[in-house]
Amino acid sequence: MICAINGQWKLYEDFATVRPEGTGITYQVFITFAARQALVRAEKEGVGMPSTLKIWHHQSESGDTLFGFLGEKDADLYHRIRHCDKVGPKTAMNVMQLGSVQNIVQAINLGNSAYLAGAVRVSKDTANRILLKLQGNLKP
Repeated sequence: MICAINGQWKLYEDFATVRPEGTGITYQVFITFAARQALVRAEKEGVGMPSTLKIWHHQSESGDTLFGFLGEKDADLYHRIRHCDKVGPKTAMNVMQLGSVQNIVQAINLGNSAYLAGAVRVSKDTANRILLKLQGNLKP
């Protein structure tokens, strides 16, 4: 199980790749909005890019998928969304693409299903299931 990856990151449209130092291997990692923003900002400002992201390694019959997070708050929110009824790993990541952790938590705590339903492939029913489980249970 992969828990974190340290290495050289490269951004693409909807994912990033990382080549761990000292290896010839490159991994494709789907990253959150916050991770993307941090990588873009570091790239533009010429400062060191965050070299380590927390990883959730999803294994299924169709293959392995890696999801990357800046830190514990991002990973925790992802896991809470992921464990809502009928929410898979890609749907949970689509919700994480809506914005910052603070904005997503605020929308959930306020019961803003329209905000959640704005994520790619998140229906009103899915948004309502997320709210049913998490509304009032997340700290800002």
